[in-house]
Amino acid sequence: MFVAQLLVQIPGTIVDIVRVLRRREPLRRHVATGPGAAFASGLIAAFTIALLAPRAADGAAAAAKATGYVLSPSARTASVAPAVPGARLASEEDVHVVRSGDTLWDIAKLHLGDPERWHDIYRLNAGRTQPDGGALSDPQMILPGWRLRLPDNVVAPTSRGAGSVESATGPGSAGAVPTAVPVVVPPSASGSVPTPTPTPTPTPASASASMRAAPSIPRQRVAPRDRAAVHLPGGGVVPVSLASGVAAALALARLRARARTRIQPVDVPADPDSLAPLVAPVQAELLRAHHATLCAPGKGLFQDDEDFGDDPLVDDEPPSVEPQPDSGGQEAAWSLKPEPGEPGGVPHFAPCLRSVLDATDAPEDVHVAVREDTPVSLADVTTAGLGLAGDGAADAARSLLACALAAGGPRAIDQAVEVHTTAQALSQLLGPGVPPPDSARLRVFDALAELLDDARREQSARSAEVAEYGQATAGDVRRYDNVDPFHPRILLVHLEAAERHRLEAVAKAGARVDTHLVLLGPWAAGTTATIDSSRALTATGPDAERLHGSSAFGLAMDEMEQILAAMDAAAVVSPAVEPFTDTAEDGEPTTVELLEDGDAAPATTAPAAPPVVARAQPEEGVLLLNVIGPFTAEMDGRDVTGCFNPSHRTLLLYLALRERPVRRTEIIEALWTDDDADGKNVEKKRRTRFDTRLYQTKKALADAAGHDGDFITSDRASGFISLNRALILTDLTCFEQLITRASRTADDAQKAAHLEAACALYRGPLDESIRGDWLLEHREDRLRRYRDAAGDLARIVGRTDPDRGLAILNQLLEHDLFNEDLYRRIMRGQARLGRHDAVRRTFNLLETRFEAVELVVDPSTRTLVQALTRKAS
Repeated sequence: MFVAQLLVQIPGTIVDIVRVLRRREPLRRHVATGPGAAFASGLIAAFTIALLAPRAADGAAAAAKATGYVLSPSARTASVAPAVPGARLASEEDVHVVRSGDTLWDIAKLHLGDPERWHDIYRLNAGRTQPDGGALSDPQMILPGWRLRLPDNVVAPTSRGAGSVESATGPGSAGAVPTAVPVVVPPSASGSVPTPTPTPTPTPASASASMRAAPSIPRQRVAPRDRAAVHLPGGGVVPVSLASGVAAALALARLRARARTRIQPVDVPADPDSLAPLVAPVQAELLRAHHATLCAPGKGLFQDDEDFGDDPLVDDEPPSVEPQPDSGGQEAAWSLKPEPGEPGGVPHFAPCLRSVLDATDAPEDVHVAVREDTPVSLADVTTAGLGLAGDGAADAARSLLACALAAGGPRAIDQAVEVHTTAQALSQLLGPGVPPPDSARLRVFDALAELLDDARREQSARSAEVAEYGQATAGDVRRYDNVDPFHPRILLVHLEAAERHRLEAVAKAGARVDTHLVLLGPWAAGTTATIDSSRALTATGPDAERLHGSSAFGLAMDEMEQILAAMDAAAVVSPAVEPFTDTAEDGEPTTVELLEDGDAAPATTAPAAPPVVARAQPEEGVLLLNVIGPFTAEMDGRDVTGCFNPSHRTLLLYLALRERPVRRTEIIEALWTDDDADGKNVEKKRRTRFDTRLYQTKKALADAAGHDGDFITSDRASGFISLNRALILTDLTCFEQLITRASRTADDAQKAAHLEAACALYRGPLDESIRGDWLLEHREDRLRRYRDAAGDLARIVGRTDPDRGLAILNQLLEHDLFNEDLYRRIMRGQARLGRHDAVRRTFNLLETRFEAVELVVDPSTRTLVQALTRKAS
């Protein structure tokens, strides 16, 4: 009989044990009865576990090796859905917003009651697009701001933070010595997984204390890069997409200003207009919001969870430093170390055309409101038209108009939306007598009847075009045929009783042909959004549910004026500083001289030697920071770049750009975006966080140098902070000193030596991994100084060695893609060497690049090309 029970129990028992080891529930079946049934079942279970457990352990070890998560040897295997008190099924709203230091292990422990269920969270979120555009593909890599959905059996979270350690014993075993579970440490920036450090074994008392009820986690704030709205200094609130549109317009304005800038000798004072355009307060706030949205915490701006957690340095703890005088003291001595030039003379870190033009792109979305940090699209609430009513209606309409004009980017090829409105509506939004924006995206009609006549004709044409594709709507054409047949059109008008029926017809047909009707006033035939002065929104109509609980975007008139000015700066092509002329003032031969010169150098295609490149070489014991181009750091010949994270580099670059000490409040204002932290004691918290960043940066400098030192001097009383130039040397300092020396000497040989050394140090824009509005002007200024230095050097060298002078200009062209004066100089140098085909190719390159930024080549440049190539023809 016992043998019979063994045979009966073996299949079911083995299946159940295998399912448990695979973290699945055992099958539910009728329990076999009979003599010895329980004993037989237990014996089989023990024997099977003895055979399968080593394999399960091997599987756990393999999982730990693949994911970097190390489990305690004493950790018990749990089922997929353990019976946790208070557990419930997850809903769409059950998400965890990732904070710094979080791991999937910690999140599972916090929300699911079992840290070993991290793989459930991973499977549920793998491949899901996150707010920053990334996706979870590696369980070791989750980024702050990501929103991870939670599986079933969600429990109320406790207050234990990320990375905390929980005893492996339950409440009933408080008297026993618990087994420590190692902390799961997130991977380092280099991608390696650090060795977990086990926590000390707690005493029974501490184990008992850890089981006490803890307060609930406070509401998490939304990181600046995940916010859907930007709050302006004047009280306006706009979507982040508009901030990106304004940033793109300012970027295009900078490119166009750079294209028309003349190359000047280094001893000529800089023209203030050649620097990055000064921006108004609203533009500056939008520019900052754009950068905060794009960059990770600490890479140009301090934001997100870097500022959300507790700081190890309290604000009232004074640093142990003495007050320092301003930076007129000793500076480190240095020399130049030549390095091999790049093959073909093309630098590694020169910007490519695509990356430069990417800065002029912007999102194509048009948003009207924000709901739970998610923007509400206009297309989602205009299925039957949208009316804007209430005290905040005009502000909301202004924001809508600005978003539409900025959508896609400022270039004509990037246009995403077109707006049709009436003179009456535009006068209400911009003010009486204010001229409409000079934009091809905006069309103003004198009367509503005229606008509706045009709308009906356009809708008929669009409907026929959609039918040709065999689709129901324009949206289906884009989705299934991957074609943009036409731009979405917004009709921004007043309601006139005589035109009510035609307005209803236009609104009804709008969804099919991408026409969105927005009225300044209530709209009974569609959705009406009533907006009060605080932008709170209530809605009625078919799309009211999509606006429920939202807050409207809005712009005041003066804020709208500054935004339109930024768009106009990108639309208006500023003339050259002065007309291009063929004079000998810059030392180059004139066009007439080139045509009449019978002794011009013969045509040659032999490549010139690549320009000299070099690296600054400080004296022993001085830390070298290279910030022109990618950031690197050296100490006595050792590469110590890895000692500095993005936060350290940001603060060091900011200080390196200041010749004199700078106040702490100024640094905080420039680098911190999270200025509404908790809305209480904001300034004190920001000072505390700054002190922490400063302390961490000083520690990184000491680690890099291998010893402690006053690498950053700070005066607590006055608030002034600066780099200690006796212990830290930057290539930026060497670059500036060389150009200053060149501008002060009249001897061409000495000037050429200084300029060649300065040009050899320029590797590219200042640390492009750092994003920040505070850095744009400095990048433009250093490029201008390099451009002038290279132009001056080519002029001096080209008198005796035309090939080398042309090589210097071609090297400059890799860094400055749009400067028309530079192309003119290159073409004249090519003609002097008899390379007339090269002149034509250079001119074609100029035209192609100008077309990309919608510029037209100056007529005098065409005349110059014809003169330079006439002799050869």
